[in-house]
Amino acid sequence: MLLSSRYIVLPLTLLVSTVIVNVGIAASDGGKSSQQLALHSSLKKNKKFQQALKSLQQGLPLETEVLLRECMAHKSLPKEAKEVVRCLLAETLIRVGKIEEGLKLWSELPDSSLKSYWTAVGYMEQAYYTKAMQVVSTISEDDTLYDKALQLKARIAYKLKDQQLLVSNLTKLAKSSDDGTARSAKLLLADTLIDIKSFADASEMLEELKQELQASDNLSSTLIPCAALVEGKLAISQHQYDLAISVLSSQSERSASPKLLQDLAKLALAKAEIEKEKANPLQEEAETRAQESVDDDDVKPFEVSKVGTGYDRLLTFIGSNPDSPLLLDALDILTASDAFFTNPQALEKLTAWAQTKDNRQAAAIYTLGSHFLRKNDLTEAQKVCLSGIENQRQSVVVEKLCLNVISALIQKNRLDEAAELMGKYPDSQTNIIFQKAALAYQSKDYNTAASLFSDAAHHCSEPTAAAAIFNEMLSLLHAGAEEKQISLINKVQGTPQFQENLLFQQAHYAASRMSPRAVELLDSYLRIASVDEFKVQAQLDRANVALNLNPPDIAKVEELIPVIEKNDLNYEHQMQVWRLKIMLAEQHQQWTTAIQHCRSAISADDKKKMSDALNLKLGELLYKNGDFHEAKIILQAFPTKFPESSLKASALFLAGKAAQQTNTATALTDSLAIFKSISTEESSFSLPAKIEEASILLRMGKADECIALLDELLKEKLPRYMRLLALSIQADAWVTKENTQSDTLQKAIALCTEILETPNLGMVWKFKALSQRAQFYERTNELQKALDDYASILAHTPQGVAANKRRDWHWFYHAGFSSIRIFGQLQRWNEAYALANKLAQTSGPRAREAADYVRRIKLEHFVWDEDKKSPITEPTGNK
Repeated sequence: MLLSSRYIVLPLTLLVSTVIVNVGIAASDGGKSSQQLALHSSLKKNKKFQQALKSLQQGLPLETEVLLRECMAHKSLPKEAKEVVRCLLAETLIRVGKIEEGLKLWSELPDSSLKSYWTAVGYMEQAYYTKAMQVVSTISEDDTLYDKALQLKARIAYKLKDQQLLVSNLTKLAKSSDDGTARSAKLLLADTLIDIKSFADASEMLEELKQELQASDNLSSTLIPCAALVEGKLAISQHQYDLAISVLSSQSERSASPKLLQDLAKLALAKAEIEKEKANPLQEEAETRAQESVDDDDVKPFEVSKVGTGYDRLLTFIGSNPDSPLLLDALDILTASDAFFTNPQALEKLTAWAQTKDNRQAAAIYTLGSHFLRKNDLTEAQKVCLSGIENQRQSVVVEKLCLNVISALIQKNRLDEAAELMGKYPDSQTNIIFQKAALAYQSKDYNTAASLFSDAAHHCSEPTAAAAIFNEMLSLLHAGAEEKQISLINKVQGTPQFQENLLFQQAHYAASRMSPRAVELLDSYLRIASVDEFKVQAQLDRANVALNLNPPDIAKVEELIPVIEKNDLNYEHQMQVWRLKIMLAEQHQQWTTAIQHCRSAISADDKKKMSDALNLKLGELLYKNGDFHEAKIILQAFPTKFPESSLKASALFLAGKAAQQTNTATALTDSLAIFKSISTEESSFSLPAKIEEASILLRMGKADECIALLDELLKEKLPRYMRLLALSIQADAWVTKENTQSDTLQKAIALCTEILETPNLGMVWKFKALSQRAQFYERTNELQKALDDYASILAHTPQGVAANKRRDWHWFYHAGFSSIRIFGQLQRWNEAYALANKLAQTSGPRAREAADYVRRIKLEHFVWDEDKKSPITEPTGNK
């Protein structure tokens, strides 16, 4: 906001003479008027009280406080007079910043509009804006303090950054019967309308105000130059830079205006010039060349026709006005225009000012430190911060810089450095509780974080307190402290909307972690949900949880999606709906439908935040649907299309898998090239890519290259599954060299044995390695050892959950039919018959095939039930 409310303020210094006579409203003898009370004879004769009134009128609240306390100590003062003095003292205490004492004193006084007003002022000064707004709203429209109440509401709305509320109160104030108040309100209203981009309304309001000011007798009013500043701001906002420069240039040279307003005009003028330079870079370059011929001695500060760029104007202003209250504003304009990134001279001057022992130092330190934060140079930012603590310890902006640097360090997980800087924080530790809590949270000390956030909620300003309560809940969720979560929710039950927010946060967190309580919490929240945004997200969470149940609750998802789509969805919600539709189609294995939904989602992604993830998903769906060629084209182009995406390696890996399936002459060569490119980059897919590379080399008949690659890979510290896969592929590679070397089968068998000796080996890998080794034993004609390995697999007949898994039946039947074949080779038909009979009696998918074997063996080899022998079902000791 170029024209800040700290420069154009409503007359909120209230109670000078008119309201002083009203301080006794609703005193103990409520039948008397306030003026009668104020003019009580004992007070008229009381010199201390009269001196206090005079001090208050002169703007000396500290002196007023001392005099009123002396007045209160006067024993002969009547009770009703003391009530008047106490009212005035309570007001004065709020004025001098003794908020708690002032509020306590007001709480002991009878109710009145004056009490409501000053209590609200106290709450606002404590940053309890909601409480302040509730209290000041009790002042009715027919009350003499109503205009003052509207002014206070406007200030609170500004503090809350609630522009609609600010516009509402300023609009009411603009209709005030007091011309000064109404005109000030119109000026601020025009300024606020510009901020919310209501340019036509702002222009209309500004024109109305200018006409009133021109018709006014008070031509020296500060509202005239203020109106010019707002007019300049409106012109800048509408990109009418020449008009802005003309208006602001005239104002900057208006000698009748206060110096502060002239300086404001100079800063606004510089901003207009900078904006114009950005909009017309070629024109500015030509003007700069033309100005190079002007003699420097002829250039006067802030002379429009002869001065250089807006940057120069600001730098000159800072250099020549070390005591100006607008230094930080000037530096803010330079920061916003990236001057310290693009102009080495500006950065050099800023660095020098940060070392200068004058009033520029604090603002320069803050700006320089903020510049390094924008560059993500936390080391330099810390150095500047420490310099500020050493040289400008009491500066508010240095304290703010410290908090910002600490927060940045925490976000970057540089927790030790954050803790060290906290120890040097210049202000009281109360102001840093929030950062301490954030540090504990990042350190995963969630119980400590919850406790500190709770403290912050009690000691910090209202906006910070609200954030602290939410973070306290998040900490408790991470800590799994359910009782404390319930306690916190109950603590805020006096504010239903706040309580609803916490209930939503609790349910949303459970959904994101797929907690067993997610369904319960989401359903409970949805029964009371009133905030549309939270309600829609909770419905999306409920559908997502339903899809991830075992088995998935498909009906619930299909019920919720149409309900969700009836809402006016924001971008994030729209993308989540598309995700649900894609996942639902996947559940039904309707790959074509899923692909259509994915393409629609890509078209709907107008912000392009999800483009990379959606394109990866499209490639995956095409792969699942057997469209390997199209999948490869989309996925292989992914790195070029999304060069900054973290999903590049994932997309290329899947592209390599798709290339293997394209059934073209170059399929394996293309796939090998893709996996080689992945393996050379640092990513979570580099090692899996080497495994795939080795597998392709084996398929291409390049066993030596495959073995060499895996030898190198096995020297690294691999994840367990990857090591097992590498050993298995290498075993197969050695077998392919059987005709060229005599010991290749023994090496392959040794690799399988190494797999089987792995501690806590899972059943799938055990079955795979046993089956692999048994086949190698067959090739070495060690048939009994092969039978023993197969028997180890057959000892585990799939049952229970395993009986539903095709994979477990695969190993069981493979071992069974392989054993039957070997028994046949050994002419051990009774054992072959018995094993075939065992397989036929299972519930698996090849039981009928086994029954056919039983009949064939029985008929072809004359094996009868009474003659059959039990097959070998236990291993004889193979390692």
